[in-house]
Amino acid sequence: MSNRGQMKCRFVYGSDGAGVIEAVGEHVQEWHKDDEVIINAQISCGQCQYCLTGDHALCEKGQILGGKSLPGTLAEFVKVPARNLTRKPQHLTFHEAAAKGGRVIQFAYTGQSIPAFDVDMLMFKQLSLIGTGMNSDSEFVDAIRFFNEHKIVPIVSEIIPLEQVQQGFERMKNSSQFGKIVLSIEE
Repeated sequence: MSNRGQMKCRFVYGSDGAGVIEAVGEHVQEWHKDDEVIINAQISCGQCQYCLTGDHALCEKGQILGGKSLPGTLAEFVKVPARNLTRKPQHLTFHEAAAKGGRVIQFAYTGQSIPAFDVDMLMFKQLSLIGTGMNSDSEFVDAIRFFNEHKIVPIVSEIIPLEQVQQGFERMKNSSQFGKIVLSIEE
């Protein structure tokens, strides 16, 4: 059987993102073309019992941009529900706004295989393993409000063009950066 004419889907990484709205759906009223926004990567259904009580991180059909089934933000354009946007604080550049995700200690699981680690080393070196999850919509809005109110600026180690994404992954693999590596999509 021939594979000619069949298009192979590619996985698109990335969950943190900020940018300018290019277009909105016909029923969207709170957002407009050219609004500056930050994306909440936790895509929830908005209809299950968890979503209805504001606990979007536990959504029964929840997905993460750049996870198993949704393309991520390492792209020129990203389509997300209007409820997953919040206004970009004016004191942040787009690169800083895109770097808002992250912690001093972070272990993220987005549906790929969990890497093996040495439990003995964890115990004998008295290290801590902290599990984190995604946030609810209101926690995301509260975090951005806190950033804005206190004029917090994330640490950006480096800004590289999207075309050099592999170099960014290599730097992260080698732990050769301090702060976020942000990919820039220039026109």
